[in-house]
Amino acid sequence: MKFSCCLLLTSLLCMVIVSSTQSMDDWPQWMGSRSDGVWRESGMIESFPDEGPKVLWRAEIGAGYGGPAIVGQDCYLMDRIKDAGKGGEVENDIRKAGEILGSERILCIDMESGKIKWSHQYDRPYNIAYPTGPRCTPTVVGDLVYTLGAMGDLLCLERHTGTVVWQKDLLKEFEAKPPLWGFSSHPMVDGDQLIVPVGGDGTAIVSLDRKTGQENWRALTTSDVAYAPVRIMELDGQRQLIFWHAEGIDSLNPDSGEHYWNIKFPDEKNPSVTSIATPRLIGNKIFISEYYKGSLLLEVASHPPSVKEVWRSYKTDPRHETSLNSMMATPVIKDGCVYGIAYNGKGQGIFRCLDLETGAMKWTRDD
Repeated sequence: MKFSCCLLLTSLLCMVIVSSTQSMDDWPQWMGSRSDGVWRESGMIESFPDEGPKVLWRAEIGAGYGGPAIVGQDCYLMDRIKDAGKGGEVENDIRKAGEILGSERILCIDMESGKIKWSHQYDRPYNIAYPTGPRCTPTVVGDLVYTLGAMGDLLCLERHTGTVVWQKDLLKEFEAKPPLWGFSSHPMVDGDQLIVPVGGDGTAIVSLDRKTGQENWRALTTSDVAYAPVRIMELDGQRQLIFWHAEGIDSLNPDSGEHYWNIKFPDEKNPSVTSIATPRLIGNKIFISEYYKGSLLLEVASHPPSVKEVWRSYKTDPRHETSLNSMMATPVIKDGCVYGIAYNGKGQGIFRCLDLETGAMKWTRDD
């Protein structure tokens, strides 16, 4: 698996995309304030000028795959420096890399000027595939910002100063090991708790007090926590934590870690684990798509929590022409249609549209 080079953060650009008289909506975490990928801004321009959007400033930063979180006039992100460029050379073959020395860094950038307000840097050798930089988008709640590095460094910082409030090394504390392509599930805040997939025996997923870092609960064991973000859905006043990992999808009580239900996905264990795209929640349904496993639609019930499978499109060939096998891009769902990007195995994406209720292909194109 090869991460798209377009995700590599080598510089940060600030462009004019809203009217200067409008204030921007916050984007405090992965997929926005409601975790649905929708930007509810007003005053957006409808098209770029022929010469492109006006660049207000540029700020040179290091490499990485994570996105920015924006609150007010502050932009938070992570990068990697001091690896002498070796991360980009070894790519997916960790046997060529061994341990690569370097540092991860957390930045706060002024959205008005592009200047760095503060930064926090720590040494972190990498021993993962694609060792170019951190994967996770910071999560900002109130006066705190939470970050997760590629090797499992979990930090809580004061967002105005960068002062470390607490931090944990997930590999040491929970005797876990990083996924092949590094920790990638963005930290999720739920009330007073911070929930992260960790790994290890009985600690596949862990809840911590977000202000102190003290453990609330731990649950499950899986061969690989994989890369997809965890989600919370609420039905009839009952909440369920949805955790998609290498062996399937589990539902838990987000307050206690109590296990509700499990769906195996796929039916037989696949040695290639690319559970990456964010599960999409549509009412009482969950849509999931993965390169080797295909797509899956679940219907969830409450009181008691339960699940039934609506359809799945698992094929042995991920390039199958009648299914959507998303590699990394999270699908978009609108008006009963699923829009996603498959991969033809030759470095090209294939844009596809499915009927949500049946899984039937509506159209496909690769031009």
